[in-house]
Amino acid sequence: MTAPAGPLVAARSRLAGYRALLVAAALAAVMSLGLPWASGADSTYLPGWYVPGTCVTVYDPDGWASTDCSTGTFTPGIFLPGHGAYGGKNTAARVFVILAAVLVVWALRRGSGTLARLALLVAGIGLVLGGLRPRTGQLVYLGGMLLLALALHRAGLLALGRRPAGQDPPAGTTSPAT
Repeated sequence: MTAPAGPLVAARSRLAGYRALLVAAALAAVMSLGLPWASGADSTYLPGWYVPGTCVTVYDPDGWASTDCSTGTFTPGIFLPGHGAYGGKNTAARVFVILAAVLVVWALRRGSGTLARLALLVAGIGLVLGGLRPRTGQLVYLGGMLLLALALHRAGLLALGRRPAGQDPPAGTTSPAT
């Protein structure tokens, strides 16, 4: 005898699906902290500058005026080499991973879509503060953020994409309440 395929089975599969996505998102976030977020090849260019000379009027003991000018100075630009490769564990992102995880757990316990959006925002801030470079650490972190967004969507806490038909606001309005 097989179990009937009813709403309970569908709800359990949806629940298991979002939990697996949450675990995958957490693993991606933790794994990204061990991957490189910067390279020794990352360097910074400091541009040069020019300071023009100045001229002043000086008077000798007899009262005769003359002009005394100094030369300008020029400093060429330099490249500062990168500080070597470092992983995400050496960036500000590690703090934001923990804060986002706490917010996700809180959002799931309270069923709050606002906390879920805040968790994604905090994770995004961690990515920006960690540095926007196409390194493996940032790419895996971004993948974890996408998995988190999908998990929160499947849990019913985050709306992605368009509204279902019939739920669009009337034409010419900007508020869904009207």
